[in-house]
Amino acid sequence: MRKREYFQVERFIRTLRDAEAEEKKRFTAHAEERAMDEYYEELIEKIAPYGDLNDAFDEKRYQQVLDAIQKDGRYDILSEIYSKALNEELKKAFPEFAVIRRILRNAGRYRIRSIVSAVLENFDKLLPLMRELILYLLKVLTKDVAVEQQNAFRKILENPRAQLPFVNMWLSALLEHPAFNEIKLPEDYEKIRAIRDRALIAIRRQDRTWVKGYKNAVDTLGPWEKRAVLFSSKILSKDERRAWMRVAAQRGDRLEVAVARFVIP
Repeated sequence: MRKREYFQVERFIRTLRDAEAEEKKRFTAHAEERAMDEYYEELIEKIAPYGDLNDAFDEKRYQQVLDAIQKDGRYDILSEIYSKALNEELKKAFPEFAVIRRILRNAGRYRIRSIVSAVLENFDKLLPLMRELILYLLKVLTKDVAVEQQNAFRKILENPRAQLPFVNMWLSALLEHPAFNEIKLPEDYEKIRAIRDRALIAIRRQDRTWVKGYKNAVDTLGPWEKRAVLFSSKILSKDERRAWMRVAAQRGDRLEVAVARFVIP
């Protein structure tokens, strides 16, 4: 490894370690602040009107309150931390993508939705992290989130950058989520470049008309697209699906036969 490459790796590792330390520091600070507020309210209720808070302060009791908050209030604390940290990075002219990547991964792990709006509103800026962005959204997406953010999702689909192959591929993975059945995204098929991705969206939408449109044209498709369309036939009626798959199994290659047999009930 050349010296320059070594320092790049060293800097990357140091950045991750610094991010972990900063996250732990922020969590502790938030927890201590909440514990102090809660414990002082407890003291005010207990002491006489003219009692001294400092004299009544019990370090052991305060630690018990702090431990409880760190355990039971972890979600709320992390939600505040990730929201603040992400917004701080997005304000920078050159955000640290390593830090944002970590925020997206951890927020997805804990199903934290406080950063959904910021993520969608900064779609262009977060394009280099498209994979992490979509994986985060898939973990936190619900029917309520889809309805609440439907205008943001429309803007993303209408964004010219959404037609970039890599970006479009990940967006199609997002659009397969059943939560999108709750909202209308105009021309969502036309916004998706690959037929195999459209096939998966057709399954989500239970769009039998789209699937039937390929019954007589499936042999004109490439191998990946053909298998995807055959797989999407599973939303058709039992008799229609069986008749189509039997024909496909007779004239297809091994993979197509495997898909057809899987789809036939």
